[in-house]
Amino acid sequence: MTLGRKWIGPWHGQLKLKLILISNDILNFNDAILPTRFIKINFTQSFAEREDADLRDSLKAEISGIAIRCMAAYRRLLARGRFIQPQSSIDLERKVLAESDPYTAFLSHYFVIDPEGMVNCALVKFKFEEWCHQRRRTDLLCSTSTASQLSQRLKKVVASLRTFKPHGDQRQYVGLRLKTKEERETA
Repeated sequence: MTLGRKWIGPWHGQLKLKLILISNDILNFNDAILPTRFIKINFTQSFAEREDADLRDSLKAEISGIAIRCMAAYRRLLARGRFIQPQSSIDLERKVLAESDPYTAFLSHYFVIDPEGMVNCALVKFKFEEWCHQRRRTDLLCSTSTASQLSQRLKKVVASLRTFKPHGDQRQYVGLRLKTKEERETA
């Protein structure tokens, strides 16, 4: 990696950094790319008010088994060549990405990406305005005041999204459909 530095030449080398962020709330990075650069792990069990003060002594008997599992995981990492997002945290990853990009959050709230799906463009714009008002994000309404601006933003989220205007009918988005009642309830 090359890093530019003020007043002196660039630095070349490998960054050796481990950054751990722990939060009870979904973090908003206001950046669509940054959350894709790290692994998210969802801890589902809390030990608050029931900490094990003797955990170190309890683990002494299991240390060799823990070391064996760590080495096996390290060998899998070397063979794969990269870290992967655990399946158990896919939902957390989706929430972090949605929180970081309001257009992704909007689409995942009301719509499902479906190659066969079609939805009226005017309905999408109406739902977007409704979503912005509910979340007090009127700043987004200013930056996407026209249907074409909203369309451009949504196409950055769903690359396969396209518009279609049947003869004598209203313009449609192809590649999206409204969520069903069951899908909205489980989200």
